Order: sequence, then C-alpha cells, then structure tokens
Amino acid sequence: MRLAGIPIESRFYLLGNATIAQGLFRYSASAGLGAPVRFCVSQRDGEETRIDIDQPTSFFSQFPELSSSSVPAELSDRMVPLLERVAS
Repeated sequence: MRLAGIPIESRFYLLGNATIAQGLFRYSASAGLGAPVRFCVSQRDGEETRIDIDQPTSFFSQFPELSSSSVPAELSDRMVPLLERVAS
C-alpha cells in the first residue's frame, strides 16, 4: 500500500481448517473455497490498528444452497469473539 502512496501498513490472513471446508464442500464446491475466512489487520499512520473481516454469514449468503447449513453462523459465532479477544 505504501508503494501506491497510501500511508498504511496491512497484513492479510486466512484462518480456517479442513473440517470447516469439508462441511461447506458438502453443499457447494465454490462455497468450500471460501472456507478460510479472510481478515486484514491494518494501521494508517497516526491511527489505531483495526481488524476487518469477511463476515462468514454475509459472505456465504451468496450461496443459496448453504441456507440450511449451520456452518456460516458457527464460523461467525467463533471467529468474531476470537478476533475481538486478539485485538484487546
């Protein structure tokens, strides 16, 4: 980002495991590719650090075949508190 002239430091991470991916692949192969949840830790010069996440329930809502799956809600229920704990 700094090379583009944007005064920000950022790191992107993928967090997930094969069990979660398998639970999603049962419904849709394309949904399974989103199983590693993406999040970004960034800080603009002079500002506080922030964590941005692809909210699993929102991300997976684009796959109608997952409407009966509990996996997206379970990911959200686990990921958000985990990242909140890491951030504090």
